[in-house]
Amino acid sequence: MSEEEFIEKQTQEGDTRKKRSVNKVDKLFIMLYEDLNLLCEWEQDEREKQGQEAGVTHAILWLNRGVLAERLNRKRLAERAYRNVVEQGYSLFAWHKLLKTYVETSNTKASLVCIAEILDQA
Repeated sequence: MSEEEFIEKQTQEGDTRKKRSVNKVDKLFIMLYEDLNLLCEWEQDEREKQGQEAGVTHAILWLNRGVLAERLNRKRLAERAYRNVVEQGYSLFAWHKLLKTYVETSNTKASLVCIAEILDQA
């Protein structure tokens, strides 16, 4: 294989890797855009409900909102969402996420409460 063929092969491989990287970055931005749109819808929903009588929002919706807030690194929103799930009924996943949040923020008392709730339900 000559030097020119080797350089051409390397260039083609580099172009292929670059295209794959561009596709991954595009997908990442699309996912971030969709997450931010969902966050805006959530905030709009909260603003509308402030003026009205609070209706019951399903625990599944609050779980999804908690996961969304975690992905966007909104710890307080995630905590509030998981708290709403727990208030509506027992959810091991929500307690686990709350425990993880409290351990990360070094909130010992809240962490112990989460552990106690998990053990009570087990």
